[in-house]
Amino acid sequence: MLEVGVIADPQYADLPDRGTRAHRASVAKLGAAVDHFSSRPLDFCVDLGDTIGREWRSYDAILAPLAASRHRPVPGRPGNPDWVWPGTLPRADF
Repeated sequence: MLEVGVIADPQYADLPDRGTRAHRASVAKLGAAVDHFSSRPLDFCVDLGDTIGREWRSYDAILAPLAASRHRPVPGRPGNPDWVWPGTLPRADF
């Protein structure tokens, strides 16, 4: 039997809660998922995208829990917030 861990739509952003969206809670929730995955004999993990909710710099915080994992997620299809769009980074960073 194949056992797979799936990460989908953390959408981390350093923004206050708005409605049902708790962007900052994504780091702790992903950390809990990583802890669970690390306790399992997974064959692999996959990241389905939408890792960040807005800004490119959000990757630093949301990727920290993954660094502690014994499983490294296989990147899946990046979601629309995961792309760097013109105007979101200084021109020198392109």
